[in-house]
Amino acid sequence: YLALILPYAGTHLSFPVFLLVGFIRTLPGELRDAALIDGATELQVFTRVILPLLRPPMSTVAILNVVSIWNDFFFPLVVSPKLPTLQVGVYNLIGQYATEWGQIFAGVVMAALPLVIAYLLLTKQFIAGLSSGAIKG
Repeated sequence: YLALILPYAGTHLSFPVFLLVGFIRTLPGELRDAALIDGATELQVFTRVILPLLRPPMSTVAILNVVSIWNDFFFPLVVSPKLPTLQVGVYNLIGQYATEWGQIFAGVVMAALPLVIAYLLLTKQFIAGLSSGAIKG
């Protein structure tokens, strides 16, 4: 699976970097200054001030990347045919002369169920992440 992980990490890393750097630049510098005046170190400023503010955009990035990687079909089919992902496994259920549609639909439901559950659990964070920084306060 390393043949899948490394290219995915390389191709899906640029969007989170640009989004999070842009978000951090919009944070007021007074937050950092106030924490430093209160005696916090740079690491404490990051972990206790900046990181909690990054939760909505980080959840947005995580959701978008997980959905795009989870739904990818062609790249895993070409790169790792001996270690298929779930989508490639569902594709392999299609026979040459006969197809078991019940098995295919069960596989499609199994492939979609984790994303539906994640969507239901993380809808609030996703919308907060999309709208964070939209309104200047």
